[in-house]
Amino acid sequence: MQNLRLNPSMGSVKSFCTTACRVAAIIFAILGSGTSLSTQTGAAQWATGYELKAAFVHNIMPFVDWPSGSFGDRVIIGFAGEGPMASVMAKSFSGKRIGSRLVEVRDVHSQSELRACNVLLLAFPDRSRMRETLVQLHGTNVLTIGEGEQFTKFGGIIAFVPRDNTFQLAINLQAAERAHLKISSKLMKIAKLISDDETGARY
Repeated sequence: MQNLRLNPSMGSVKSFCTTACRVAAIIFAILGSGTSLSTQTGAAQWATGYELKAAFVHNIMPFVDWPSGSFGDRVIIGFAGEGPMASVMAKSFSGKRIGSRLVEVRDVHSQSELRACNVLLLAFPDRSRMRETLVQLHGTNVLTIGEGEQFTKFGGIIAFVPRDNTFQLAINLQAAERAHLKISSKLMKIAKLISDDETGARY
């Protein structure tokens, strides 16, 4: 497995935006305490905070292992869907590294672009387009991230599920296994584990 774990004291984390630093503190505190994700630290909610989305992507990646050979000289993070997330991600990750690799953010559209990513955020309000995009990733090692339990039931790997003033991680381990990705047990302890929707995720 190809591990991209970060040392929380690394300069890349220290130099990340203020929001990301707050989120990093939240995540590492959660992983130590087993409590739920909370937005009561002053950070914006996932559903409305694009910078918070970028920050969570940055800080979740260290808890995922990819198969050996999954990466080239860069970590490719893609965005597919609607909204300004691609530009926010590009700004947030500008000049950043995951381990020794520089991060490259792409706004992706074609199947070949989707499959070239290591991490892919999806934001399609149309469920059929969401399902279609996930099907196009069959046979890849792409970590898919979205929002809402339905995303994981459709075969997405990780989702953020809003819960009033808090939000919870949802993880589909079947989808992670299909992508040959190993999710840290620490991350699973704070997540709700979701199974495939038999009518939507089997491909």
